[in-house]
Amino acid sequence: MYLLISQETICRYSNPVRLARLEHRVFPVTSPEQEILRFGAQIRPEGRCLESNDAWGNRMRVIVWDAPIDSWKLSISIFANTVRENPFDFPPDAADRPVPSNADEFPPETRAYLKWSKDPLDGIPAVTEWARHLTASIPGAFGKIQAVMTWIHREFEFRKGQTDIKTTPDEVLRLRRGVCQDFATLLICATRSLGLPARYVSGYVYEGPCANRRDPAPTGHGWAEVYFPNVGWRGFDALNGILACGTHVRVAHGRWFADCAPVIGRLPGPAIGQTTETRISVDRADASGRNAE
Repeated sequence: MYLLISQETICRYSNPVRLARLEHRVFPVTSPEQEILRFGAQIRPEGRCLESNDAWGNRMRVIVWDAPIDSWKLSISIFANTVRENPFDFPPDAADRPVPSNADEFPPETRAYLKWSKDPLDGIPAVTEWARHLTASIPGAFGKIQAVMTWIHREFEFRKGQTDIKTTPDEVLRLRRGVCQDFATLLICATRSLGLPARYVSGYVYEGPCANRRDPAPTGHGWAEVYFPNVGWRGFDALNGILACGTHVRVAHGRWFADCAPVIGRLPGPAIGQTTETRISVDRADASGRNAE
């Protein structure tokens, strides 16, 4: 599926700010799931630019404005071809395999996404008990995660303004409402409690012109990826109740949302009022990159 994605984020300050800093991870890469055919990112006004890869392998750009500014605008454009239309493209018996009993059975590069004893969001008793009870009768690892995803999709309500970035997985479980970030975080916490590596993915989703949702559908999106031996990483979109497939464009990943948040603004000194507005569109395109909606 060819997709055209555009995003414009504008931030305005109540007073001019010197040494404002914008950290962003908005750089999708070509992978087995997607082909990035065109990409552009522009920031106005221009500032001092620093680029690097973060601890999770995401390309990160930091902009610092030495002169005072009262606003900035980030514009992003992406033309992508999503390659993985079938997220079940693996041998059927691989889905029936149980959760490995030893972490050494996972490749070294996936172990950073297992449960950490000192991570306060890992091993929350209420989430662990819920996940284990829900999946106790399901022998296969893949089936367990599907069951957790499906339960969240059916039982939870998409509702903005009920949670924020500090809302913990057990609070989400209690509230049974929130946004894609909350549902993905709960799914990650549950998955790790069952013994599998899981990570947060930020990106975009194409839901089409007729998405059935009370509130406006999110096009800036987040979901969980889970690693299964003999299968690899697979994305689980708990908000929409599907595996990530041709409708999803992944941008960055980390243990949690904070590791791969697309845009993070930082201000030195005392608190200054600010307002941020983001507009995103995700549309079907043809092979030449023209809008096909």
